[in-house]
Amino acid sequence: MQRGIQGVAYAMNAYSEKLNITANNIANIQTTGFKKQNASIRSFDSYMVKEIANNSRKFLGNLGNISLASGLSAPYTDFSQGNITETGYRTDFAINGDAFFVVEGPNGIRYTRNGSFTFDDEGYLITKNGEYVLGENGRIFSPSREIDIAKDGTLSTGGRLRLVSFLDLTLLENDGVGNFVTDEGNVIPAGNFEIIQGSLETSNVDVLEETKNLLELRRNYESCQMAIRMIDATMEKAANEIGKVQG
Repeated sequence: MQRGIQGVAYAMNAYSEKLNITANNIANIQTTGFKKQNASIRSFDSYMVKEIANNSRKFLGNLGNISLASGLSAPYTDFSQGNITETGYRTDFAINGDAFFVVEGPNGIRYTRNGSFTFDDEGYLITKNGEYVLGENGRIFSPSREIDIAKDGTLSTGGRLRLVSFLDLTLLENDGVGNFVTDEGNVIPAGNFEIIQGSLETSNVDVLEETKNLLELRRNYESCQMAIRMIDATMEKAANEIGKVQG
């Protein structure tokens, strides 16, 4: 019985963690360049809650089979391409391919797929968070606050946009504001891309898929709650019966 409680508790913890990941994906459906996260639930063999007790069998029809999770794998980021949407704004750049923009902020160099840029008062191209967008020769400056870009990243202001890729995408860490950070040794020049001006890459979150996952995870979590209540009730009844026999 104790093993049953522990198994259900492990399952609830795994489902709770994955619920948070799924909810965060859904919350970022409208976030430009957002890359969804996922994690795999490691599970025991399908576990029938009939282990609880024979006299609880009448409740099992409502509960059914539960695949009890033993834990959640480390969350990972899905870097698949999002859709390209035209905006008409000349400072919006979308990447079609495996490249990342390079930006510089108070915390150093970061990498992002969010190409929603603007110019600051001095004429430097920046992100909406105020980070400087970098070209191959450093910060991008345009006194006229106008800019054009070719598909290969060549800028009308001179030089090229700095675009990079990575030896191992799994080494990228999310900084919490939509950018990624990694060791410099993991960074390589991008080779397979095109830049589309006046457009943005949307989030790669599939709202229907994530909503389906959310509902399924909630059902599993609620089934685990029901299982624990049944186990508690059975243990309490067993304790009372033992007390009567001893008495």
